[in-house]
Amino acid sequence: MADTNSQTPPVRPPFDDTDADIIIRSADGVDFRLYKVVLAKASSVFRDMFTLPDGSQRVGEPQVVDVTEDADTLEGLLRFCYPVSRPAFQSLDELGPVLSAAKKYEMHSVLEDSVRSFEALLPTASLLRAYTLACLLELPDIVRRSAKLLLARDPNCFEAVPMPPEFRTLPCEVMYVFAVYRGKFRKAALSVVDDSWEWLLSGDHRYKMLYSNKGNPHMHSTWIWLSCTDCGEDDTTRGLWAGRKSARTFLRPRKWYARYIRGIMDILVECPSPEIPGEAALRERALSEAASCGTCAPLAPLQLPEFARLLLIRLQAALGEITLELPFKE
Repeated sequence: MADTNSQTPPVRPPFDDTDADIIIRSADGVDFRLYKVVLAKASSVFRDMFTLPDGSQRVGEPQVVDVTEDADTLEGLLRFCYPVSRPAFQSLDELGPVLSAAKKYEMHSVLEDSVRSFEALLPTASLLRAYTLACLLELPDIVRRSAKLLLARDPNCFEAVPMPPEFRTLPCEVMYVFAVYRGKFRKAALSVVDDSWEWLLSGDHRYKMLYSNKGNPHMHSTWIWLSCTDCGEDDTTRGLWAGRKSARTFLRPRKWYARYIRGIMDILVECPSPEIPGEAALRERALSEAASCGTCAPLAPLQLPEFARLLLIRLQAALGEITLELPFKE
């Protein structure tokens, strides 16, 4: 707490009530003329502070409290508490200090509203910045959401320039848990794609291989990239046995499909996410190659998009079971 200065500090409207009984003075010397009852309702910290005697307060004048937040941060904070227009944050630079102040002063309703503002900024914010800021402020829902988006949309996040300012105070544990999380995602995603070889023949889909009573595979029932014998097979890929006992047939995928799958796996190594950025381009290239085969051309445009759709579902199911180990107690 402090005495008023001999030179009257500027006052920030709309927090300029002449009958105010408390003045909050920002770190950059701007006064906010407020009411104790409003602050006490919004913040348990201020409520407890107002119970303490203030020997420096002059009779008939409002109490003055110096704080470490600048005027812009205080205005954003107070707009959540007072019956005035709510703040419209355009960036994490604006929102971050307000969130930090809301936690510091234990303004729980303000924190809830500002977290919603944080969520609204995620689609356009730097995701690495969002993740690190959410970790420092211990916002579990934002941490989990931003980490998942970071995997999907910014595989080269650690090459970010300039460095997020939070890195200067960021515990090493924050990035360690993200690295572990990313590793689990990568392993699970690659496993789903690798398991696709067996799933192609026996999975729960319309192109599941059918067999005769003697165990002979009905080649027309399965995917065209397994049943076609008119274009080149990929002999670098492990094959599949279809059929039973002596009726078994050894299958290898067509080259155009094998190149598509290898491309998918390359993407998932760098960007382990069910969104598979760049999958559509890989599929178009594969279909362009398949079009040169008279057998593959009619069916590939129907079957490959269906395979891609089902692959995304399987990836989502597998990756949805992976949780981020928070670097703080929830």
